[in-house]
Amino acid sequence: MYWQRHPSIKHQAEIEDYLNIYQHTPLEWPVRKAWLEYLKENNEKAAYIRNYRETSNTGLTCTYLDFQLDLGAPEKAILNQVTDLWAVGKSQPNGCDSLFSTWRKKGYMKDETVWKRVTLAAEGGKQSLLPYLKTLLPSKERYLADLYLKVRKDPSAAAGLYRYKNKSAKEGQIAIYGVKRLVWRDKELALKAWEKLEKIFKYSDEEKADVYYTFALSLASSGHKQASFWLNKVPKERLDSKLIQWQLGNMLKTQDWEGIAAFFTGKENLSLGQQYWLAYSYAQRGEQKKANDIWEKVAANRDYYGFLAAARLGLPVDLNNQPLAVDKVLVDKVSNAPGFKRAKALYDIERFTSARREWNYLTDTSSDEEKLAASQLSTDLGWHDSTIFTLAKIKAWDNVDQRFPFAFQDVFERYSKRSKIDVAWSIAIARRESSFAPDARSHANARGLMQLLPSTADYVNKSSVTSNRLYQPKTNIRLGTSYLQYLKKKTTVMRCWLLLLIMRVITV
Repeated sequence: MYWQRHPSIKHQAEIEDYLNIYQHTPLEWPVRKAWLEYLKENNEKAAYIRNYRETSNTGLTCTYLDFQLDLGAPEKAILNQVTDLWAVGKSQPNGCDSLFSTWRKKGYMKDETVWKRVTLAAEGGKQSLLPYLKTLLPSKERYLADLYLKVRKDPSAAAGLYRYKNKSAKEGQIAIYGVKRLVWRDKELALKAWEKLEKIFKYSDEEKADVYYTFALSLASSGHKQASFWLNKVPKERLDSKLIQWQLGNMLKTQDWEGIAAFFTGKENLSLGQQYWLAYSYAQRGEQKKANDIWEKVAANRDYYGFLAAARLGLPVDLNNQPLAVDKVLVDKVSNAPGFKRAKALYDIERFTSARREWNYLTDTSSDEEKLAASQLSTDLGWHDSTIFTLAKIKAWDNVDQRFPFAFQDVFERYSKRSKIDVAWSIAIARRESSFAPDARSHANARGLMQLLPSTADYVNKSSVTSNRLYQPKTNIRLGTSYLQYLKKKTTVMRCWLLLLIMRVITV
């Protein structure tokens, strides 16, 4: 975009016209950001304030507030906003320094605000901030920043009771933070430490419940012998789907059919999995009719547990597919929308990221019926990932053909056959990992349809593969199916090795 690369005060009118025309579209922000940075560098305060829009860019926000103060805005209204910008667990841009300095000189930096930032920096934020924040604490509390840093680096430090000199609420806060991390590393030490900490600090019921929750989750997920005890200590109001799942898993492990029935009977809004296992517990207790009645309801759903329930009852699986049916007039309307035309043009020249921004803006500002029409268009054009995510926005789960397309079918069939693996497996991997987006790239640097790491691709190919080639569907599928073949062989070998080991043990 020309104005993004060449902002100039000489063209102020044209730039501001552009920003008004493309307001709230993906074309707006890159130009507005460049324009604001230009205005800042040239000290055009009034123009900056006029063109500023609310943003997550902290540096731009600080400049906006700074310029407002310079031009006579009410000091209190501005500086009250600065508190939230300062009290974060990371360093803020250097451009905020002058604003923060003014805020501090005017007396807005309170002790409780400093402690809030210490907590945020210590508990998951930038620990390197703590030495600086320590200097802002009252002298009698500066040791707390050192204690927080020690516990952040080594959670076992929380078990050292001698560290808590004053048995204060803030020391208790640090102890809880430490013991909640410690239970994931050294469960026995954490259990012993909490038994003592609970006695020396006056914790609220809410604080205790927070510890109980973390302990229950950690112990249950590792199969610890005390898992049941801690699961039962968690207050009912703190039970969520994650903890209920582990509670169920723990009862299944111990074959506590009575416990499962008692836990779930009478509860509303049970998930399909919970209903399935409730029925299973009835079956194990000999109450087959109760079990079958529940399984019949579960089997009517297109879901993992629906399929399991159908298998229990000997029923065929119900996919409940409802083909996409959209009014042609509505499809024509969406296809003529400027946003769709821009998205298509960008897709055609393989500017996929920009195309998706346009697509997301188009669908985010559309009705549910228009989203269905957009999904029809994206399906027709082979933009499978756009179809999948758009249908998900409106929970159109029953459009199975569109949500689970046989994309790149001929390529998958060719290379799956060559690698001697089930084509359904390879297609399912691509659907799960990339939603059939050839240009997909994960935070872990996995790339393409089947989300291959460059190192994995090199290993499978037995020679170096350039990263960009992993975005080519044929290359990605060829290497991806070869890797699945390798995993299949490896698993088979492991099974055979374990079988031989078991046979040796039996015959000894």
